[in-house]
Amino acid sequence: MQKPDAPFFPLPALGLTGKVSDRVVLGAHTPYTGPGQYGEMVYEDTDWADDMYSYVGMTATVVSLEGADTAGCPGVRVDLDGGSWFWRIRNMTMAP
Repeated sequence: MQKPDAPFFPLPALGLTGKVSDRVVLGAHTPYTGPGQYGEMVYEDTDWADDMYSYVGMTATVVSLEGADTAGCPGVRVDLDGGSWFWRIRNMTMAP
């Protein structure tokens, strides 16, 4: 896990500070095809559980910066689900 006060790319690209306490709108993970975390090819990886759908579209606060999943997609944990799920930042938007 990354230090809580370290900038976390690419959250800054979304207009966020890239730190714990950012407010985000959660989105469903889209399939990823490309190099994985260790350079292997990954095909249509979603790193998704159907229970996560109940949180999609809701606003949450980032509680931890988690690094990358096995597909190499950076993610965070949020308060809304009690930190239970890994949320890919590529499928989030900045909260209004």
